[in-house]
Amino acid sequence: MIGAERLRREGTDVVLLTGSELSLFNRGFLSGDTLEDRLALFATPERLRAAMPHLRERVNAFLAEAAAGVGRRFGGNVSYASLPFEHVDWTPFDIVATDGGYRSAEVAGRFREGIRSSSRRGSRSRSRSSAAPPTAARRARALAEAYRRLG
Repeated sequence: MIGAERLRREGTDVVLLTGSELSLFNRGFLSGDTLEDRLALFATPERLRAAMPHLRERVNAFLAEAAAGVGRRFGGNVSYASLPFEHVDWTPFDIVATDGGYRSAEVAGRFREGIRSSSRRGSRSRSRSSAAPPTAARRARALAEAYRRLG
């Protein structure tokens, strides 16, 4: 993180991710000691549904603590690369980042609204200065607008 802050202070547009898809790739969020164990939950809808409320609580508790720690040492934009079923509380983050934007025939009817609902910034950015948004945020909004036009 020290390198990221140094780069940011030197003028580089840096977004620090507190993690990526933690619930699948790390123990402690979903049941199972291995990735294969955790993926097996998806084959049993009843077990997966039972795990969801606990998953949200665990992921959001971890991310709140992680974002607070990052914020004490890093002055730039902070985010997390989520899976849609993690239902992340985006309040402590500057930018929403999710794998929920895959365009395919299966999601064609829901794609536009899914991108719209995921293309906002996190709440943390509202408490920051009113300076122009960083380049990454402008790019994210431009991408969301392009998806809207594709419709």
